[in-house]
Amino acid sequence: MFKLKMASWSGFSTEEILQAVKNSLSGSGYYDIYYGYEVEGTNDVPWYADDGLDEDSFMFLSKEKALQYVDEVQSMMPDFFDPVPVYRAVRAKSIEEVDLESPGTCWSFERFSALEFGVHNGSNFLLLGEVAHSNIDWDMVLSNFVVFSGNFEADDENEIVVIDDTEIFNLRVEEI
Repeated sequence: MFKLKMASWSGFSTEEILQAVKNSLSGSGYYDIYYGYEVEGTNDVPWYADDGLDEDSFMFLSKEKALQYVDEVQSMMPDFFDPVPVYRAVRAKSIEEVDLESPGTCWSFERFSALEFGVHNGSNFLLLGEVAHSNIDWDMVLSNFVVFSGNFEADDENEIVVIDDTEIFNLRVEEI
């Protein structure tokens, strides 16, 4: 059994968040995070410099806007306790049929987010549990936050990606 303690996890750095944003651009139609991000700190000219791009070609209008987004992400990510309380909405014919042996790797760190997600897929049960920091894929947490939650809207998923779903502790089920 884990003793609840403050996380040694200290959040994501500006560079980590910007890299996650950059990684999310593939297939999005954006050329870069903001004009010149890709070559910042060098004497190079961006590969897209002569393409006649407009403001819709970049995720952010400026470096300042991108850094403002980073600040918002950093302020929205909670101080994670160890273990992290997690929630997952599922659908099953009965409470006995809810899979507790291998319940899945995608969870939410916000109860409301799991319930909101469950509304969209017809879930009728909520799984609750706790996950040790060492059993969380923090790179995927950040990447998924940028892709699925970075808009700061009511239906944000606030996803926690569990490495080994057989290592979720204090697992229980509630009917919703």
